[in-house]
Amino acid sequence: MNIAAAVLLMCVVYRAGIPEPAYLHRPAVVGAVEPDSPAARAGILPDDRIVRLGEKRIGTWTDLLTTVSLSPGQKAPIVLHRGGRTLTRTITLGSATVYRIGYAGILPVDPAKVDEVVPGLPADQAGVNVGDRFLAVNGEPIHNYLTAWRIFQNSPGRPVSLRVERDGHLMDISVVPKAEEGKGVIGIRWRPEKTLRRYPLAGAFVASLKWNWENVDLVFTTLKKLITRQISLRTMSGPIDIYKFSGAALREGWLQFFQFMALVSLQLGVINLMPFPVLDGGHIIILLVEGVVRRDLSLRIKERIMQVGFYLLLLLMGAIVYLDISKNFFLR
Repeated sequence: MNIAAAVLLMCVVYRAGIPEPAYLHRPAVVGAVEPDSPAARAGILPDDRIVRLGEKRIGTWTDLLTTVSLSPGQKAPIVLHRGGRTLTRTITLGSATVYRIGYAGILPVDPAKVDEVVPGLPADQAGVNVGDRFLAVNGEPIHNYLTAWRIFQNSPGRPVSLRVERDGHLMDISVVPKAEEGKGVIGIRWRPEKTLRRYPLAGAFVASLKWNWENVDLVFTTLKKLITRQISLRTMSGPIDIYKFSGAALREGWLQFFQFMALVSLQLGVINLMPFPVLDGGHIIILLVEGVVRRDLSLRIKERIMQVGFYLLLLLMGAIVYLDISKNFFLR
């Protein structure tokens, strides 16, 4: 029922149509590289297209983000296409946030399009309008809005030149970021490029099955890396994280909340089928063993198996709740 609920919820989501960052399903072309990041140290440059990371073939940005997040601290070859050439570099991924997920410092191509201009601040005074797209800042091409944001932050009180596209026309604007707590602010908010994934009923069902299958694979990959200690137990979430993430999803909209519910439901369904004592998968294994030997195992043996599984499950739950409290109240 958990798995069926996940399929049904995602069918509803894809039938109604859910906005997603446009870059997720595009080739993994680098828009910007964060300074002093693993990618910068590996020699990765804007406009590089990443086609392989370690043993994983990279087709889209979704592939890249998933692979990086599940590979903290790992040293791996990374294959790039640059100007018609294929290059291989070595990258040592870092880890980020209290969840210890992998970090590379690679940003996608995501145009810097203005969503809001705060009245009275430098952008408004310089004539920046909603819908403007920043093509270059101080002569530096802008392929990701965070690049422009970083330049503004580092230029308090100093003129910054902008090359702006507005309604198909190019304009040059100069703005002087206002100093706030030692950082430059111009008073705009960005609008990341979005795409609407919406399908007719049959297509929504197929897309739901594909989404669920990909996430089942992700569950098994995560469990494997947890067991082999390639990722930290901190990546797992308990009730506090679930409360926090579900609230954030609901604030984005009902469809995002349904998508989060589908993910939790799918994970519960898959994990409950694991061949682990106490869980349904453990009961199925015992029934299979009894079917093979053609007799019931003794009640004493089954009690001992369930007791061991119960104590191990309690230990795991205690560790997750402890880390949940630590991540949200003590670790920053």
